[in-house]
Amino acid sequence: MKRTWALSFLFILAGIGSYANAQTCGVLRPGEFLAPNQSVPTCNGVGRLVHQSDGNVVFYDAVGALWASGTQGTTVSLFMQSDGNLVLYRAANMPLWDTATYGNPGAQLAIQDDCNLVIRGPAGNVLWTSDRFCRPGGPTASGGVKNKLIAGYQGWFSAPNDGSNVNQWVHWGRGVVSPGNVTFELYPDVREYPALFPTSLANLGNGSPARLFSSFTDSTIGVHFRWMREHNIDGAALQRFMDDRPAMRNSIAAKVRSAAEANGRVFYVMYDVSGMGPDFAGRIQADWTNTIVNSLQLTASPSYARENGKVVVSLWGIGFPDREGSPQDWINLINWFKAQGAYVIGGVPWGWRTGEGVKPNFLNVYTQLNMISPWTVGAYSTDADVDSYRTTRLIPDRDFLAARGIDYQPVAFPGFAWSNWVANTPRNQIPRRRGNLFWRQAYNLKRSNISTMYVAMFDEYDEGTAIAKAAENSTMIPTNQYFLTLDADGVALSSNFYLRLAEAANRMLKGEAPPTSTVPISNQ
Repeated sequence: MKRTWALSFLFILAGIGSYANAQTCGVLRPGEFLAPNQSVPTCNGVGRLVHQSDGNVVFYDAVGALWASGTQGTTVSLFMQSDGNLVLYRAANMPLWDTATYGNPGAQLAIQDDCNLVIRGPAGNVLWTSDRFCRPGGPTASGGVKNKLIAGYQGWFSAPNDGSNVNQWVHWGRGVVSPGNVTFELYPDVREYPALFPTSLANLGNGSPARLFSSFTDSTIGVHFRWMREHNIDGAALQRFMDDRPAMRNSIAAKVRSAAEANGRVFYVMYDVSGMGPDFAGRIQADWTNTIVNSLQLTASPSYARENGKVVVSLWGIGFPDREGSPQDWINLINWFKAQGAYVIGGVPWGWRTGEGVKPNFLNVYTQLNMISPWTVGAYSTDADVDSYRTTRLIPDRDFLAARGIDYQPVAFPGFAWSNWVANTPRNQIPRRRGNLFWRQAYNLKRSNISTMYVAMFDEYDEGTAIAKAAENSTMIPTNQYFLTLDADGVALSSNFYLRLAEAANRMLKGEAPPTSTVPISNQ
């Protein structure tokens, strides 16, 4: 059978071929192609096939380059031809590399979850394979939480028909996702999610249907942890609530474990006592023993965070006026976890040391913890505010804890707003200021000799604190509902701007980049 070179290339130029769908995972179909700098991920987020700008086609797993075409030069497309041949074209109709699988109309390239690249005919027969498979474990998820940048991970979104037993919109809207019924502020950039679910909102400004992801799907969590790996975020604190959706939460927890292992990220459980009631301690103890340790076996994961050999657990809400528990309740729970061999982090009010915004008599509780993480979301908005906090809180807290052998995990956040959720609150309430708010917090940690950071949050689109990819401008949000976009402060930013900024902060905190008071990354 004769190879068809130039004709297929002309199809591309004429627009008969099509770019691979940005929401596609795991496949390059007949007539689809990748231009330079485009890629297709595996559906589990473990790997990605990339047409690089240097002319090489490379598959990356969690470790690094796994397979490559071994080509170089100026290329224009990696084309899955309708005749079954996968061809890398350079200019002037010239093929540079191919799989020699022509003569098989309808064949397509599978980018499999096991990292193997396979061209199959319409009957499923294998025509070509890279014969390379994912390497176990990926990069080692080493150590614990000290000297690391950890992002809080909610994993709490669901949608009708997402396969969960909840089977309804959760955290996106009040029963239905329609104008006036949404409960999230920042619209996500949904272009990389393989599985999306239709809403009742108008189309986006670019004409695409308004669809949202569900945290329940394997592919969503795979995408998120791939983003963490790609942007050097060390790991995630998986939020755990004692609510009416235990089956969904358990399923998501298991998927977080798999994604963390595949992408070489650490993770640990972070209990949020919000809404748990007066029996919160017993419920947490039972959940830890029966579900986290025994049923899900999360702590047996090589990626589960361990500090000095002790499994890490975080308890958020200790001493907040609107959260449950007396000082003795909390001391008993902390000591119970220590008896299980755990390293215990406490999420506490920002005024924990001086007593502001704290229930009485909690300082002795805080000194029982292994690490303290004061919650500062909403505590400041300007650089002057952040600098004042450093002088009056950050450094005194650091010194108080160091004198007592307690570790410190300050919180940094990019901005805040929740006008779609809470009526009569301002839009863009605490502006992100093109990353300057987040960066000032990171810079102040560095110049205070602190190298540990908790980012609030990775996927908190509800309160507008997410660093995960978000809508850049009005073309990426529905036309009939207000949402916060990344250009709200008058500067056009890429959807991954805050992932890149977190990566830069982590490098600075680890001493891999010099300290700087100004945002060190480009807008795009």
